[in-house]
Amino acid sequence: LVESQVMAVELLSSSLRSALRVEVARKTLLSHSLFVQLSALDGTWCFTFCQDGFEIIALSAQDDMFFTSDMSKAAYVLVKGSASYANEMRCQEMPIGSQEPEVVES
Repeated sequence: LVESQVMAVELLSSSLRSALRVEVARKTLLSHSLFVQLSALDGTWCFTFCQDGFEIIALSAQDDMFFTSDMSKAAYVLVKGSASYANEMRCQEMPIGSQEPEVVES
């Protein structure tokens, strides 16, 4: 269940919605050493990050989190379960060093 699936969240005031987002994310964020360090450097970091920097997504088995051809737009923190990476890209086999480089003069 994610925030967008709970219609009652839209009825909350913005400050209460912000507090809810922080509480939902805090345990997961602070289980990662990078986020612990950021929080130690800046006490308001967790609140700011929860407002603007993250989104909770729920994936089912066989769902794609990203594709190899996509430009990276996010980093992912796995909260529960496991994930596997499969590179489905097929590259043409190219022999390396088997031919002399072609010199083109202009």
